[in-house]
Amino acid sequence: MGLKYVDQDPRVAKEDAKNAVRGPLDALIELITNSMDSYSRIKARKEPLPEELDGKIEVYLMKKPKKEKKAVIAVKDWAEGIPPDKMLKYISGYGIRTSGKDIFQSIRGYFGRGLKDAVGGLDGKGYLYSRYGDIISVGFIDGTDKRGIKYEENIKTYKATPENLKKFHLDDGGKTIAMVEFSTENFIVHNFDTFAEKLTLCVPLRPIMEKGNVKLIQMDKGKIIRERKLKFNPPKGKLLLLEKNNSIPEENATYDIEIYKADEPLTQGENGKFRIGGLLIMSGNSVHEATLLGFERDPNAIKFFGRVRCDYIDELMRKDEAVVTPDRQGLNWDHPFMRKLQREIEKKLRPFVEEERRKREEKRKGLSENTLRRINKLGKKLGELYKEIIKEETKELIDEWEYVDDEKRMLKPPTGFGFIPQFYSVEVKKPQQIRLLIESPRVIPSYEEVELKASNKNIILDKDRVLVSDGEYIEDQGIYIHRIKIIGEKPEIEGEIIARTRDKRGIERSERAIVYIHGVENYPPNGFSFVPNEYRVKVENVAKLVLKIDSDIMKNDNVVIDIRSDNPYILVETPFIKIRRRGGIITKYIYIRGTRAGEKGVITAYYPDNPSIKTEAKVKVIAHKSTTSPYGFRIEFDETENPIQRSWCKDDIIYIAVKEPTVKMYYGENGEYADTLSFQVLCADLITDAFCNKVVNDLLTKGKLFFPGEKNDTAVRKKINELKRKYGPIIHKTYVDKVLLQRERGE
Repeated sequence: MGLKYVDQDPRVAKEDAKNAVRGPLDALIELITNSMDSYSRIKARKEPLPEELDGKIEVYLMKKPKKEKKAVIAVKDWAEGIPPDKMLKYISGYGIRTSGKDIFQSIRGYFGRGLKDAVGGLDGKGYLYSRYGDIISVGFIDGTDKRGIKYEENIKTYKATPENLKKFHLDDGGKTIAMVEFSTENFIVHNFDTFAEKLTLCVPLRPIMEKGNVKLIQMDKGKIIRERKLKFNPPKGKLLLLEKNNSIPEENATYDIEIYKADEPLTQGENGKFRIGGLLIMSGNSVHEATLLGFERDPNAIKFFGRVRCDYIDELMRKDEAVVTPDRQGLNWDHPFMRKLQREIEKKLRPFVEEERRKREEKRKGLSENTLRRINKLGKKLGELYKEIIKEETKELIDEWEYVDDEKRMLKPPTGFGFIPQFYSVEVKKPQQIRLLIESPRVIPSYEEVELKASNKNIILDKDRVLVSDGEYIEDQGIYIHRIKIIGEKPEIEGEIIARTRDKRGIERSERAIVYIHGVENYPPNGFSFVPNEYRVKVENVAKLVLKIDSDIMKNDNVVIDIRSDNPYILVETPFIKIRRRGGIITKYIYIRGTRAGEKGVITAYYPDNPSIKTEAKVKVIAHKSTTSPYGFRIEFDETENPIQRSWCKDDIIYIAVKEPTVKMYYGENGEYADTLSFQVLCADLITDAFCNKVVNDLLTKGKLFFPGEKNDTAVRKKINELKRKYGPIIHKTYVDKVLLQRERGE
């Protein structure tokens, strides 16, 4: 009996596509990969390629009119082009070698599945236009059928006339453009900045992103509305190891390795394919993943990055060895060869990790095992307390209002009529909007009027009544949103905004919002300054600096303020702003972007017509910013001379300034008194203070705290003291040695 290959159901290809592509971002990565591979094939054949075209790729984002609920993504390159006789094979083959992996190295494409997966994963329609010589070929793929991915058998070809080149978007010399149209109902379509950040940091795209010849373009109605060149800059750091042609025991294979140490901690494994840290595992110029392998969760390895190149991985892939995971998200480290490679890489990395561990322990040289044990125990306990507090504060907010989980993240009033939030703290003479939400027609008819009134004559409303149907309507929730402008004429006053209407049963309904008018906070020094004047910004993440201006120093209207950076890796997205003269303090946001982790710079804002009006903000670019509940805190004894405070918390590290005079007298010169009861009590107090400050600042950042009727600074201090009273005893009980305490009490 002869053997035959089993038949494959078309649904298998569809399921594979869904596993590989889970959104528009994944689809773009696949399409860009196709373009990368095309450039790699040109280089492998040693064909000439002008420098300006090497790696040139344009990525397009296009949203269709809102009512259509559709979007288009596209990728264009200036590489090979597809011959007419190969177009059918290219769009029809799934699981066959159309990418050239069997012939060339440096091809990331995996069995010609990229475009098909992009279309099938998004349940969309794919269009492929390619010029080869004087012929344009057009391919079509349909992924809208749940049962499988289909293609058009009849490949259409056209002469490459100016008219046809324009029709197929190839009139600028481009060779191939792949487009996918899909419904936005089932997928989150990120904004421009998020696409730019993720594509720039994407590990598999690292070789092409390092060239800096990729451009992201956002279009609307056929016009370019935003564009940005994407370029990945490796973190700032120093080279620790560079070795080539290292042998692998019992294998006819070698590998090259480079290891660097960054100036700042880098992102680790939780960031997956968008991480900055770790070693890039490569074959040829293709990057499979970034990893620290056995040191992935080791805090002593968090600054290391680099690359390992092993071309033998390509050979194994050509032999159909399972060295890549089925979903193509990384390498299969359970494969026998990959296990050997892992051992060799870890052997090279281990000495540097151990050196970092030694340095870290050196900082704690005067501390006993007992102290170190208590520090580690308290660090874990603080992580538990942090999550408990955040959950409790959030629960209080949710209990008061029904939470609706949708893309607008709206809070829905339980009675169907109300202000959200119910409390507002407003700066004097600064217009602010408050929100009134009305459920209609379920609760309030859309034709009803709502009467608005302020209980304090110094709180001015821009309108005294609104028609329900005049608000912004959120159809899937059945809610009208009214944004009502208010201005407080005097500081340190409080009042209520009262809204009255009738529901569908004719019963009068009224709701209130409390408004507190406070004086100017963070008054800008000299009337013109960044507040604060120091920032830590995440690499490739557009961040905003706050510039506050006292309008009294502006002698003219429509004054232009120039914004400059002194570091080429810290870019100013808003190089100038226009100031319209009006009363009070003007707040303007300056948008910047750091493009290299570890860089420091100064952003300067100045008034060209008056050089004395100038202010600066210091900026540091970091690889990651801790904004979620930490799993635990680290407690470090900082030996900085002349510290300005005794304890503080930065990200998830609490620092105790042991050189500060009032701390040093209990700690000792080198920690010789660290085990005494007096230092333990002081240390627990300092940790409590730093921890509670951290919690309250994070709650404010997340918008989880409201302070009706109180000045912000006073309310913050009260909240910190409240947490200290509640959690201070727990921190003391965890850190202070129970035996010493009992001995002191004579128990």
